[in-house]
Amino acid sequence: MLDIKWWIVAGICGVVFFMFISRSVKQPLVWLWQGLFYSAIGSLIIFLINFIGQSFHFTLPINILTAGVVGLLRIPGLAYIIAVKLLVLPS
Repeated sequence: MLDIKWWIVAGICGVVFFMFISRSVKQPLVWLWQGLFYSAIGSLIIFLINFIGQSFHFTLPINILTAGVVGLLRIPGLAYIIAVKLLVLPS
């Protein structure tokens, strides 16, 4: 596994690469900000679902993929993650 410092370096290199490709400084930073914002919103929604679902013994994992899907797609993304949890990964 890579240390966190290598993930940070890879992220910075990715942003610089997008800036070089698009010949713009603003647009890749806007995309990065929007991605972080949507992931934070998705994490908050999943946290609230987990908080409510504790009484029903139902939880969803909070990771970057689930947070991104729920943050980007909102209600359909949440329905998708719940369907995968119930149908594909029964516990």
